[in-house]
Amino acid sequence: TNKNEIHAAARAIRECDYLLVATGAGCSADSGLPTYSQVAQNTIYQQLGVEYSDLCRIQCLRERPALFYGFWAMCFNAYQEAQPHQGYRILKRWCD
Repeated sequence: TNKNEIHAAARAIRECDYLLVATGAGCSADSGLPTYSQVAQNTIYQQLGVEYSDLCRIQCLRERPALFYGFWAMCFNAYQEAQPHQGYRILKRWCD
């Protein structure tokens, strides 16, 4: 890429009404949050034979609501306590 392309991309971002940024789980991992493959790797879920994909299914909500809500409450708390890394600050600055 050359400087003109970079400046054109920056201008397009500045002037857009909406910007969708799709990141992988690694973006959150840099803030200390577990990735999808790690999030359900604890003793309780392993003893129950439960994986992340199981906890995301409506069937889990219907059949084991306490497990479902407990898992998602744990995730919510982790998201609330996480400290955003520099990448998130850059994205926020783009929105300001």
